[in-house]
Amino acid sequence: MPERPLQAFWIFSLPRSGSSVTAYAAGAALHAPVADEVFGPWDRTGPPYNYPPRQADLVKAHHTCGCKFTPEVVTLANEVLTQIAQESPERKLEEPASTRSPRVIIKHPHLRPAPTEFRAAFPSHRAVWLLRNPLTRLNSLFARGWTEHLRPNFELQHYSAFARHWLAQPRWRRLTFEQMRADPNWFYRRLLIGWGVWPARARVDRAVEYAASRYHASSAEIDPGATAAAPLSESRHALPREAVELYLQDEFIQKLLRRQGWPVQVEAYLGG
Repeated sequence: MPERPLQAFWIFSLPRSGSSVTAYAAGAALHAPVADEVFGPWDRTGPPYNYPPRQADLVKAHHTCGCKFTPEVVTLANEVLTQIAQESPERKLEEPASTRSPRVIIKHPHLRPAPTEFRAAFPSHRAVWLLRNPLTRLNSLFARGWTEHLRPNFELQHYSAFARHWLAQPRWRRLTFEQMRADPNWFYRRLLIGWGVWPARARVDRAVEYAASRYHASSAEIDPGATAAAPLSESRHALPREAVELYLQDEFIQKLLRRQGWPVQVEAYLGG
């Protein structure tokens, strides 16, 4: 019997927005592997990811062309993603492999590509966009000391560009980190619906249990010293006042914060 077509489910976000735990919890829900930043910038053909050797070629091709979805990149991506899905041990947990298509979840925490470029390159793939309050996201970077490669103006323009992509999506494909924290059951049910997958109770329960019992510090790295209930980014205020004031003086950010019901006062992001 010929192999059924690949089912690919993407999560677009920016780093420190909850994409890692969302992707791996969704993997638990669907018994599907996670293709964690397979487009780079890292060669992840070795432990702990052990992606197919062609993933290194995918990284090179993707970055050589300026991170575009060229025909070469799309061909390589489909090859790598299909192989990850077919060879995954999770595949046999829910249904016999012969009765359903191979599945894979792609975590892509970068600004590129634009949504229109993604849809043109991978028309059969499903995607959701995940956003986080810009200042709590930035605080997470500062709290962890991940500021060496911050973009200019504390990433204000970079964040705004992604937020505009997020706002351009249909409502059912837009999620936030804050929704995940407030109501995991609702969040993971909504995630599956955004992908066009039936949100069976057992699937949602597996995702919620996974997220509650593990804390992803970064990608597949699980931090044994942290808990999902009190991550570092939510227990330590590390933002400089300059960054907070810069964001809150921006008209687009002000509108976004008010739209989402997020605080617009400087003191809310500086702590006591």
